[in-house]
Amino acid sequence: MVIVNNDSSRGVSTWLRDSHGGAKVHVLEQPTNVGLASAQNIGIDWARAHACTHVLLLDQDSVAGEGMVAALVGGLVDLQRSGHRVAAVGPRFHDQREDREAPFVRVAFPKSQKVWCTAEPYVRCDFLIASGALIPIATLDDVATWTPISL
Repeated sequence: MVIVNNDSSRGVSTWLRDSHGGAKVHVLEQPTNVGLASAQNIGIDWARAHACTHVLLLDQDSVAGEGMVAALVGGLVDLQRSGHRVAAVGPRFHDQREDREAPFVRVAFPKSQKVWCTAEPYVRCDFLIASGALIPIATLDDVATWTPISL
């Protein structure tokens, strides 16, 4: 497990290292809050440098359901074995503000569409929130080689 402590000045790094329930934890200290995207990239860079094949992004307020990681890995493997190109998988999540399951999003013009979960095991979508997203490092490497174009 890798934790990017996005503001080490708050003195929680010792607590992070000591309260892991026996799991191997690496705390990457940041002297100031570098922002969410930069913190995620720092963790991804660490994972890549240590030959990890996937990253699971979680925020400080994420609460993973029991079996979530195994379900994400299983879903990713199942979809890939079925011949699907999958950039990332993510869990359903409960929107606390609306007190219901949040929809996934399909990008469309002129208006994106909300896609609600059904009895199907997987929902194809174009957007996942970062927290809870399981992403193969190969996907990140592939995206990094894309060439931007102007229209």
